Amino acid sequence: MTIKLVPLDLNNPDHVDWVYRVRTHPDVATHFFAPAPENLMDHMQFLSNSIQNHERDFFIVTSQDQMKGYCQVIHHLNSYELGFAFHPKWWGKGLGSASCKQLIQLVQDYPERKQITLVVKKENKRALALYRKFGFHIVDEKVNMGQYSMSLAGENLCR
Repeated sequence: MTIKLVPLDLNNPDHVDWVYRVRTHPDVATHFFAPAPENLMDHMQFLSNSIQNHERDFFIVTSQDQMKGYCQVIHHLNSYELGFAFHPKWWGKGLGSASCKQLIQLVQDYPERKQITLVVKKENKRALALYRKFGFHIVDEKVNMGQYSMSLAGENLCR
């Protein structure tokens, strides 16, 4: 699967609307820990603040000139946390693998050397299998929250 990671353009209403529609899709929203935004304006404000404060980088995942999902990099003090979301009609098509590979490569080129991490719900078996395939391993389990924190193994750290 050939994909492109296109930086989210807050001035492009199609980008903003797409991220909102994917994020609030009932089948997608269940995989997030935070509740879905109440409306498009709230979501736009969240995206804008996150980008302006250099807290997150967002990318639209495209293939064959169609938007399929989005991914993000959350900037923490000692790590970059990756996140992925795809519209359900594109699940099982290899987008997760292609996006994970490209996002890891992109983050490895960031100027600061940090650990690459992600958080995943325990019941999301497909995501767990994907992340393990790319070298992530479980470093913490939050039993009461039903989630795993995962980290990328040694030689795959950001350079």
